[in-house]
Amino acid sequence: MASLREYFESDFAHTVKLVSQFQVPVQTFGEVDVSTTVNVDFCSKTIFSAVLVGRNDLSVDQFSEILDFLNVRWTTAWPAPTEIRLPLAQVFPGQLTVRHNPFDLRSTFFGGPSTGLQDLRFQGRVYLYCDRDFADADVNELRERAKPHNLDLQVMGLKYREHRDKILTPLAFIIHDSRDKERIARPIALGLQELLIPVWYDEFSLPVGAKLRESVEAGIKKCPKCVLIVTQNFLGNDGWTKAEFDAVFTKEIVEKSNVLLPVWDGVSAEEVYEYSPWLRNIKAVNWNEGQDMVVTKLAQQIQRPYPWRVSD
Repeated sequence: MASLREYFESDFAHTVKLVSQFQVPVQTFGEVDVSTTVNVDFCSKTIFSAVLVGRNDLSVDQFSEILDFLNVRWTTAWPAPTEIRLPLAQVFPGQLTVRHNPFDLRSTFFGGPSTGLQDLRFQGRVYLYCDRDFADADVNELRERAKPHNLDLQVMGLKYREHRDKILTPLAFIIHDSRDKERIARPIALGLQELLIPVWYDEFSLPVGAKLRESVEAGIKKCPKCVLIVTQNFLGNDGWTKAEFDAVFTKEIVEKSNVLLPVWDGVSAEEVYEYSPWLRNIKAVNWNEGQDMVVTKLAQQIQRPYPWRVSD
């Protein structure tokens, strides 16, 4: 089961995300950690926002205080982002130019003039993410309280997470050495998730208290594909990653299907052959081709779900 934070980070993959972190003072409670993204949608020339509240035990009044605080920030001056996340090339049809000093963000689409951040307008849509249940009455009250600020509030709570979980059964299991997590494994996991390709990845898929062996075995059995990150760290690891690799090898034999999607980084063909002649014989993508290209090539080999419906 994915966390709500994962959806907060991966939703709206076609937009430029200006990420900020806040400590919001809330009366009778104290400071609350809040993450926000100002989502710049050059496709429609609009701006909207997403908010992740770090506490799930707040009242409607306290949530309203947080929205009031953020609304002042949004309407007086855009807060300086702590991070800028650009859309993946395959989901954004234009070209982007980013300058940090002075800050400038521009987009150009084929056959048209460039558009700057100052040419876009905030439309008031705010997606509020919080890992809790919301009663319908609370949602309606929050929306009514947001209206005087011209905010169109959409509440993304546990019901939203449950809905997303139902349609996002993992399609790929990511095997990696823990030392390759931040640099390779997590970017691949998030990149595939942004393309609506759910993955089994320990950071997202292992709840607290889960039994590691049972969870890993269930993940490998469930997923039709397994992404294997082959690095010097992986080749020298005789622990869990070796056990996972052996399980995938068995899966291919039993299911008589092509399961493994290797990603090489900093390894030679000879070294991979020494580790496993079978692995050397499988076509791999190389990490030095760039994150976007690697994610694109992996996505092409993994069946993509279609969670929408078309009716008459």
